[in-house]
Amino acid sequence: MCRALGASTYLTGHGALNYLDHESFEAAGIAVEYVNYDLTPYPQLHGPFEPYVTVLDLMANTGGAAPAHIRATTVPWRAMLARRQRA
Repeated sequence: MCRALGASTYLTGHGALNYLDHESFEAAGIAVEYVNYDLTPYPQLHGPFEPYVTVLDLMANTGGAAPAHIRATTVPWRAMLARRQRA
C-alpha cells in the first residue's frame, strides 16, 4: 500500500514493534518511524488520569482543546527497538 501511494515513510504506533517486518520496508525504500507521544494530563470522567487510551477519550473530554494536550515526535524504528531492548 505504501509503495502504491508513493509513501517514503510509514508512521506507526508502538504495538507494531511486535510484528512489523522493518527490513522489508527499508528494502523498499520506505522509512519506518514510531510515534513517541506524551500527553499532558486532562480531566477524565472516571478515576485518575489514564494516558493509554484512545484519542477519542481525549477528544470527548477536551473537545477543541485536544491538540494542546498532545506532544509528539517520531523515532526511527532502529532507535525504538533499541529503547525497548534497554527497558
